[in-house]
Amino acid sequence: MKRIFLLRAYGDFIVALQSLFHSTDIASYELIASLHHRPLFEALPASLIPANVNIRFVDFGIDGPMLRAFTNRHILNGATMRELKALTDFCKQNPTPSGGDFIENTHRKWILETGTGIKFNAIAGWSDVYKNNHDFFKTVSPTIQHTTESAKKILVLPSARIPKRDIPESVIQHITQSHQDQIVDIAYFKEANFKEAKQNSIVYNNFSELVQLIEHSDYIYGADSLPIHLSYLLQKPHAIVYPAGGSHQFFTPFAIEQKAHFTFNHFN
Repeated sequence: MKRIFLLRAYGDFIVALQSLFHSTDIASYELIASLHHRPLFEALPASLIPANVNIRFVDFGIDGPMLRAFTNRHILNGATMRELKALTDFCKQNPTPSGGDFIENTHRKWILETGTGIKFNAIAGWSDVYKNNHDFFKTVSPTIQHTTESAKKILVLPSARIPKRDIPESVIQHITQSHQDQIVDIAYFKEANFKEAKQNSIVYNNFSELVQLIEHSDYIYGADSLPIHLSYLLQKPHAIVYPAGGSHQFFTPFAIEQKAHFTFNHFN
C-alpha cells in the first residue's frame, strides 16, 4: 500500500484524483488529504468517484490554498511550524506503510523533510505532471470526444489562483467574438478581480457552482489553473489560455494532444 499526502493547491489535488480515478490498481493507494480539500471533493459528482477509492481527510491546520512550507511568504511563519508539527504527529501515530509515503511533487520536498524529519517520495518531478501521475497510478487516460464547431455552449473561466495567469479582458473579447454563433458565458470567481457586471458574465461562489457550470457547457476556455483541471476530470473538451513564457508543466493531456493551448499574445 502506497500512502499519498495531498497538501498542495486545489489543482494538484484534482490532478491526483483524475489519475487515481482512472487507475488500473486503485486498491494499492491510500490518500491522506488535507481537510481544506474536502469541500472540493464533496462538490464532485458522486457518479465520478469509484467506490473503492481510499481517501481520508485530516486537519493539518491548512487554512490557505496549500501547506505554508511550500510557499515563500510563510516559510518562517508560526502557522507553518504548527502545520508541520501536525503532519509529524500524524506520521508518528500512523507509521509509514510498506509501500512508502509520497507527496505530489519534488518542489520544496526538502523543506518538508527537514521540518518533519520524515522521508517522503515524490510522484512528480518538475516536468509533465500529468504524465508523472498517470505513470505512478497506472492510469489509462480517458478519450474526450469533441468538436468546437458543434459546441452550442462555450464557457470562459478567466480566474486563476495566481493573478498573472488571469485571462485579460481583451482576450475574453476575442474569444467571444470568435464564437458569435454560439452561447458564450464568462464566469468569474467571487473573490477574483471582478469589478463590474459584463455582458454574458456569471459569478460563481463555490466549488459546487463551478462544477455545475463546467458540466453544463460543451467547451471550456480557462486559465492555467483549477478550472481547467476540473474540466479534464469531468471529461469536457477545453483550451488553456496562459501568459507568454508560462510553464507547460500542468497542461492536461487533452490540451497537449489537441494543441489546445494558446498564449495571451495569440489573440492579439
